[in-house]
Amino acid sequence: MSIANWIFKKKVKKLAGKVIKSEEVIDGVVDRVLVRLLKALLNWLVRINWGHLLGLLARKLIGLLK
Repeated sequence: MSIANWIFKKKVKKLAGKVIKSEEVIDGVVDRVLVRLLKALLNWLVRINWGHLLGLLARKLIGLLK
């Protein structure tokens, strides 16, 4: 194997390692953002007054049936 070929392969491996590390960092950031969004959604769902919402829905359905 020529020296130029060896250097090229070494640089490609180094670049591939950087790309893989970058993908892992991006995956970590995406995971954290998704967890935050899920927590915010669950917090919002907990705060909804479901009884009030179901009452409104029942009144609408009864109104449609009349």
